[in-house]
Amino acid sequence: MAGQCLEFEYRREGADATSWRRVIPVGLIHGPVTYVIGKLSGKEMEPVPYRLDRMSDIRASNEAGCVPDDWDLDRWMAGSFGIWREDAQDIVLRVDAAAAQRARQWRFHPQQVVEDGQRGQLIVRFRSGGLREIAEHLFTWGGDVRIESPDELRETMRQRLAEAQGALQ
Repeated sequence: MAGQCLEFEYRREGADATSWRRVIPVGLIHGPVTYVIGKLSGKEMEPVPYRLDRMSDIRASNEAGCVPDDWDLDRWMAGSFGIWREDAQDIVLRVDAAAAQRARQWRFHPQQVVEDGQRGQLIVRFRSGGLREIAEHLFTWGGDVRIESPDELRETMRQRLAEAQGALQ
């Protein structure tokens, strides 16, 4: 972020070998895993997330690389859930009354809108990609959050539940 590119070896998930990368660092995302958000130097492509724990031989490059003046990490992240990016969909979640207080203190998404529902429930709306990540996050709510829409998120949740069920066999 100091006007220099970052160079490193990167091991993609499932890969045996690393590959060299040179990126313009445009952000850092912290969570269960930390990511460097980098724009490939010399390419007109969207920035890419790189897991810090999969990077090695990290060094500042001799090549200059500045973050564009109009770059907004929050705006870029608003199109995703967690780090997962895909075409955005309208997400509607219904939070049971028993978990409403917790949900009021939780930020599902930077662009979320929270509405009061019936019998103390909350309705949470946002537009995002990352359906798999959303489904996995909903596991942490122990059934207190219902998927109202889209159908694609319900199907993703069904798939994740079936895969999780396999761990019990």
